Amino acid sequence: MSLLSKVIDNDGMLKIKAEFNRLGDPFDYTVIFTSGATQAMKLVAESFNFGCDERENMECGSFVYLNDNHTSVLGLRELLKESKVNVVHISKHDFLQTLGALLVKNRNVDILNKKKYFGGGTVDVVLASEDYHVKRTQLHERFEDGTIPFLSIIALKHCFDVLSKMIPKQINNNVMDTISYHTFYLAKDLYEQLKSLHHKNGRPAAILYMDSGFEDIKTQAGIVTFNVVRADGTYIGYAEVNSSWEIGVKGFKYDREWMIVKDNGVCLTQKQNTHMCMIRPSFDFEENQLKLDFPGKKTVSLPLEIPVYGTSKHISLCQSKVCTDLVQGYDCGDEVGDWISDALGISFLRLIRQSDYTTRSKKSDTNDVKLSLSNQAQFLLINMATVQWLQNKIMDNTFVDSLEQLTDRFRANIIVDSDEELIEREWTMVMIGKHLFKVEGLCSRCQMVCIDQQTGLKTVEPLRTISEQFSGKMKFGIYLSYAGTIDNSNDVILKIKTPVTPMICDK
Repeated sequence: MSLLSKVIDNDGMLKIKAEFNRLGDPFDYTVIFTSGATQAMKLVAESFNFGCDERENMECGSFVYLNDNHTSVLGLRELLKESKVNVVHISKHDFLQTLGALLVKNRNVDILNKKKYFGGGTVDVVLASEDYHVKRTQLHERFEDGTIPFLSIIALKHCFDVLSKMIPKQINNNVMDTISYHTFYLAKDLYEQLKSLHHKNGRPAAILYMDSGFEDIKTQAGIVTFNVVRADGTYIGYAEVNSSWEIGVKGFKYDREWMIVKDNGVCLTQKQNTHMCMIRPSFDFEENQLKLDFPGKKTVSLPLEIPVYGTSKHISLCQSKVCTDLVQGYDCGDEVGDWISDALGISFLRLIRQSDYTTRSKKSDTNDVKLSLSNQAQFLLINMATVQWLQNKIMDNTFVDSLEQLTDRFRANIIVDSDEELIEREWTMVMIGKHLFKVEGLCSRCQMVCIDQQTGLKTVEPLRTISEQFSGKMKFGIYLSYAGTIDNSNDVILKIKTPVTPMICDK
């Protein structure tokens, strides 16, 4: 390491020690720079002496972690599972986790003596011709494998300087204490608001995982861990908590823009392969990618940006009477095509994305409503109250879908929770916030709703009960098309938890 790097390194260490002076004498600690908290924790797990001695048959120490913890912490189990270390999970939070550096109390250095790997800069002498090396004497030099993140260390000093200028030292004349108290009371306010949220039936809307009620900053960090739950107590998944989504010219942005086609150009549906429902798409907007997951397979990713140059194909959406349109789309490539073929067990499948130039529209609509790859309309609305009503009507004891699972079978992109079941069948317009939607009719149902969207297994329900309740007319849910905003603004964002105002016009 150059002299300049050493100066930067030591300056960064002193800054960290100064900011964390509440730990005691700064010179009682050594700062080991890492790329982040993950590397710091991995370093401890690899180096920690758990007291295991096979020769003396001594009992090992324990690795203790929280039930509700970061993936990087849970991953440490893999390093220890083949040893005799006791792995214990608890629910109490009583340890300090650092970010970007590992703080080691110097009097406890001896317990970090199991480190085997050494990288550049951590040894004074190493011979390639024989098994011999001498580790450096300075603790942090022994643990900082390879080139330390010197650019981040340079920025660290400026970061602390900016913090000192921006944040008044109101608590103990210390920036970090001031930040700690500020975040503590922010978290306390969130905790109290979540705790007060209840559904109409009196059940809490959130489950909080806390050991205290934010009475004392010394025993409770500024962190709130919780799950959001429905009125029936079932959990709302991460993907459902998106706060908003953009409305495009063909419906929700990115919704129903992709399709799987066979080698003859015909669209593949769940009717031909029920395992299609087990392909789970998700969006990574930081990486600007669509990610696909399937049980037992590694995630495959593809860009959200439509390529300027690519393979353009004319294919038929499907062979049914509803979907006979000729659709122009982009072939998403061999990697994702092979991935889907392997997942579904069908050779030569391709993933096609609808082109922006496609002029497909709803044929019966004089206003020429643009469609994505959906069958009949831009949006499909399902009323949770109606789903609950249907669930209560199903008499088959072998049908055990939860309310969430039953709702998933209808594959709607707008879900509302009305006070009354079946009322949506009377609506002619729907206003969601400032956005207006025209009702295009009831959605006709087929055997597709009899496919369990979690497992791909086929069942008789709920189609049988739908047919019984509506005298053979298998219609459930309503089609919508977008009619714009009531104030003629350019706002294209639809937010969750937005008030829904139905409109019923005399025919």
